[in-house]
Amino acid sequence: MSFNYRDIMIAKNQFFGQVIENCTPGCDGVGEIAAVGDGVDQWTINDRVAATLFIGDTGAGITFDIAGTLIPSQNEPTGTLLQYRLYPATSLVRVPETLSWEEAATLPCAGL
Repeated sequence: MSFNYRDIMIAKNQFFGQVIENCTPGCDGVGEIAAVGDGVDQWTINDRVAATLFIGDTGAGITFDIAGTLIPSQNEPTGTLLQYRLYPATSLVRVPETLSWEEAATLPCAGL
């Protein structure tokens, strides 16, 4: 995980005036797949992945509904600073082997 300015704003309740109750911080996160659900065929255990900033993102563009899945936010208070977290298969992107974990962790908020 990396730590960015958005995380500071959330911690100070200054992110668009939101107070996020029971928030798990972090909007940038990378890791390895620990398990996959039924019907998931694009991911396997140990794949290196980064989470998109909107867990409802399917790559088809940000709609009003998808904007409500911003992590962490009032609608999705669970951020990335966890050992394990469930994600929809479509809200993950592959992390290239050429990137270190530290390098990859700087990309979700800024680049995804």
